[in-house]
Amino acid sequence: MLRIYAPRGWPALKITNAQGAHWEWYLTQLALAEPALFYVRLLFGSGEMVKFGSLQSEIKYWLRVQAIRCINEAIMDPERACSDALILAIGRIALHEHMYGDKYASSHVHRPAQKRMIDMRGGMQNLQMPELVKRLMRWSDRIMAVGSGTPRMIEDDGPSSNFSLWQSVDAIQKWTPLHMPLVRSKIKISDLVNGRPGGAGEELI
Repeated sequence: MLRIYAPRGWPALKITNAQGAHWEWYLTQLALAEPALFYVRLLFGSGEMVKFGSLQSEIKYWLRVQAIRCINEAIMDPERACSDALILAIGRIALHEHMYGDKYASSHVHRPAQKRMIDMRGGMQNLQMPELVKRLMRWSDRIMAVGSGTPRMIEDDGPSSNFSLWQSVDAIQKWTPLHMPLVRSKIKISDLVNGRPGGAGEELI
């Protein structure tokens, strides 16, 4: 996850190695203090390995059970219920389910739950997270919205708060090539043309 999978998409999103390493370091620090995020990170890292047969699927199911158990425990704990770590854990398990598992749970359970947590914290602007982390949260929410045909849950704060259409498409191609045909089928041809780098009024997914 840290050395092979995650760095694949950084160039497409114009994320430097230093920025990407800081993002992963930030997640790791939170995960070491919050079991829900710890197990979700392991679960997310297992997705592609299971897909290509390099890891037994039973391990993925075990990690998923542990992640859900820890998320439920955290939700019942007032000190953890709306923490940065749990908000990120919910978002990551939503993306994992969207890519590798239960798409309905991703769009109708996990993403709405994350939105409620963010709203309870007063919105994205009140989350004490690095801006790159927030941009990646918006990016993954947009990808899930496009792929599932459901509304966005995390809106952009402005034109520079998210990644462009072509950056997003390139990143999906690097991170989730098997998911790419589904996402492409949901993007309008006109948006692809208008969103071409250098074009007037670059569109966003």
